[in-house]
Amino acid sequence: MTPPDARPQTEPEPFQRRGETGGRLVSFLLAASPWLLVAAALVVAASTRLFDRDETNYARTAVEMLHSGDWLVPQVNGQTFAHKPPMTYWLMASVMRVLGEGEFAARLISVVALLATGLLTGLVARRLLDREVGRWATAMFMGAALPFILGSSAMLDMVLLFFITLGAWAFVEQVARPSSWWWAWIPMTISMGGSMLTKFPLGPAVLLPMFLVAVILGRREVWAGWRPFLGTIVATLLGLAIFLAWAIPANRATGGEMAQTGLMVHVIGRALRPMEGHGGSGPLGYLLTLPVYVPIVIAGLFPWIIHLPAGASALVRRHLGSVRGRAVLWGWIVPPFVMFSLAATKLPHYILPVFPPLAILAAAALAAYREGRLSAKDRDWLRGGAFFHGTVAILAAAAIAAAGVVAGGAAAIASASIAAVLVGGVGLLAAAWQLRERIASVNALLLASTPVLIVVAVVMGVGPLDRLIKPGPEIAAILRPRLADATAVHVHGYREPGLYYYLDRPVENPILDLPKDPAEVAAWAREPSTAFLVTTTDHLAALEESAGDLGLVEVGSVPMIHINKDGRRMRILVLERVAPAAP
Repeated sequence: MTPPDARPQTEPEPFQRRGETGGRLVSFLLAASPWLLVAAALVVAASTRLFDRDETNYARTAVEMLHSGDWLVPQVNGQTFAHKPPMTYWLMASVMRVLGEGEFAARLISVVALLATGLLTGLVARRLLDREVGRWATAMFMGAALPFILGSSAMLDMVLLFFITLGAWAFVEQVARPSSWWWAWIPMTISMGGSMLTKFPLGPAVLLPMFLVAVILGRREVWAGWRPFLGTIVATLLGLAIFLAWAIPANRATGGEMAQTGLMVHVIGRALRPMEGHGGSGPLGYLLTLPVYVPIVIAGLFPWIIHLPAGASALVRRHLGSVRGRAVLWGWIVPPFVMFSLAATKLPHYILPVFPPLAILAAAALAAYREGRLSAKDRDWLRGGAFFHGTVAILAAAAIAAAGVVAGGAAAIASASIAAVLVGGVGLLAAAWQLRERIASVNALLLASTPVLIVVAVVMGVGPLDRLIKPGPEIAAILRPRLADATAVHVHGYREPGLYYYLDRPVENPILDLPKDPAEVAAWAREPSTAFLVTTTDHLAALEESAGDLGLVEVGSVPMIHINKDGRRMRILVLERVAPAAP
């Protein structure tokens, strides 16, 4: 039913602007969008280095699984890496066995998960709304900034999101077709078990509240009877059994470290207190960071944030879809958003599980606009999306330009400036058209430009910074020609897993930490054998101020901007302890 305050559209419906030509263009771009975005993700995955610390930790874990043959206990640099369960490492290692151990192989599974999650998002939207909304939801999810970044990175989050979205799809199928309960428990079991094997209980922690809230809000429209309900319970228990089949022997093999470090520290601990500076300090800091995921969602859904305000307005005013569809969207968005907002530790990728329903919400706004179901206030929010979109575009352009300045050199500045102008210019043009409700033009522009601008921003904008913020390959290049397998390599003050990954030491001869005590370092420096030390100029100066000249020979150095230490500029030194010549 058309809302009483709805007014006539100011242009033809968005899929047929300017007659059949406009409609066909948008339809073609919409069909091609997922595959163009996959192509862009593959380019990004192959053309950039791994970030310290998460990407290199996870990729190195997969490499050491291959080298050691131990697929039970994750390890980095020969030490147990109990932060997360092994599902993503298993998948990465399987790809590396075929394609080799480079960045592309480490990231390929995330690209596949990005596509699979996008298609599942479209299937859910199609079931809740209609086929056209499903196509738009797939394109919007895959083209949004945060999903795309994580979908082209060697991270765990896109694999986790695939399992969560698989469970959401199975739930929606049960709701829409109650007779499907007898087979829907299979993907639900895979969802629960796979998500727990990826990031402990986060999958059930998102899915079970989603199911509960959807049933409460949708009542008879969502409640599909006791059989689907019991099937979901059985699937959850089977998923838990799958997880425990790995967790119990892995925990025994590590003397309880998997449970203590992985579950108690990196799940419960992160929820209760901010870790590694990711969250506000003290009660006031905690309160101030409660809304931090609002700007992250705004930036993370760019460029399709432009349609989300209209979708949110229509959802609140019940102008969107059916009771069932609205109940599922509320259940999928609100509980995880509240849960992650209340957690003390906050990182941008934690909020990723809300992005599939947000993409559906933005896509549904287009359908409601086309059908004349947006009220006057909804239309105000539709135009208001231009403000969010334009603001993020300006900030993104400024960040890209700044990256060129930080990288230094005329070529880097010129390259980043071109990328910044393109990103900012397209963003502002889309915002201007949105204000005039030229929705079809906005959609065509964003569908066509997003894959191209992603590659331009990464290769031309951020690319020149790669060597400065990810110096692992340069450090490894200095060391590798001088090393035999048995030569010892030590670090002091520079303990980044990027060095472990790119130097690729044998599992039985890992990189070792030197003691912090300057006297012990001085004693090490006098040992009569060849060895190497990777440190920083500041740490070396502090050591020699306390212990005197260590007598080490500098064989190379690399400049670095350390993004894990407030963007501090430093120089990484490679020093050699020279063995005395034979008499």
